[in-house]
Order: sequence, then structure tokens, then C-alpha cells
Amino acid sequence: MAGTGPRPPVAILLSIVVSLPLFPYNWHLLLHILGAVLFLGNLTVTAAWMTWAVGQKDSRVAAFASAGVNRADRWFTSPGMILLLLNGLALTNLAWGGWLGFTMSPNRWIFVGLTLLIATGALYGAVIRRYQNQMVRMSSEAAQTNAPLPEDFASVFRKWTLWGAIATILPLVALYVMVAKPAI
Repeated sequence: MAGTGPRPPVAILLSIVVSLPLFPYNWHLLLHILGAVLFLGNLTVTAAWMTWAVGQKDSRVAAFASAGVNRADRWFTSPGMILLLLNGLALTNLAWGGWLGFTMSPNRWIFVGLTLLIATGALYGAVIRRYQNQMVRMSSEAAQTNAPLPEDFASVFRKWTLWGAIATILPLVALYVMVAKPAI
């Protein structure tokens, strides 16, 4: 049916963009939730993906998965964290009239969630990323020569798994705090 107007996805996207100035709180809430889905979803999926790949005991599979984890962090985890942080701060500003609205007594749950998110980012930047890069290097070198994974790969993977579990638990606690909004 030529000439019937824009296809539904284009029309929906256009209506969302046009209505942004009318519903800023809902828009930021949507982006904040999207950020949570991207961030927590990728943390969970990459842990499973990497565990299954390493379990294959094939350096080529581990090299592919290790590099894929870094790519997924660039495409999903980091943008998810940025969406969470920026839109969370925007929501605070819109709801409580200031960027520091989370410091007011009934809103301290926001401060707890923000602190847990920042701790997760710091843990990733200071510890986890280093282990990921070591796994990429070790598995790629082994894969190039069709050799098995080096023995110290398992040690690096265990450390990555431990710190990754902590970095996954922190935002899950933050998610609980953001949904339950306890009086803190």
C-alpha cells in the first residue's frame, strides 16, 4: 500500500520524539529502566556466556568469548550504566527540584542506589577489566597456535568470576533499593 504514510515503527518513534518536551519525567524513567535492563542483562549474560565458553576447554572458543565480553561491555554495559546514571540524576532533579534531591531524608535510598552503582563501575574499572584483558590476551595467543588454554588462565578466570559476581550483586541490591524505596 504505497502512499499510506509512515510505517508504524517510524510513526511511534516520531510521536515519542515529538512528545519529549511534554513528558520529561516519563521519558527519563523509560531511559533509566532501559539502562537497567542493558546493564544488568549484560552482566548476567556475559557471565553465563564466558562460563560456558571456558567450559569447552578450547582456546579458540575462549578467545572468541573473551573478546565478545569486551565488545558487549562497550555496546551494552557501559551505555547501560550511562543511561542509568544520567537519567537517574535527571529524575532526581525533576522529582525533587535539584540534582542533590537524594540527600533529603526520605530520599536517601537514591543515594544508596547511586553509591552501589558507582562502586560497581569502580570495581569494573579497577579490577574486572584487567582480568578480562588478560583472558583475551591469553586465550588469543593460545588460539593462534591452536594450543590449549594456558594453566594460569583458570586462575584469572576464577578471579574474574569472583569479582564479577560481586559487581553483579551490588547493582542487584541497588535495583531492590530503587524499587522498594526503603526509609533509610
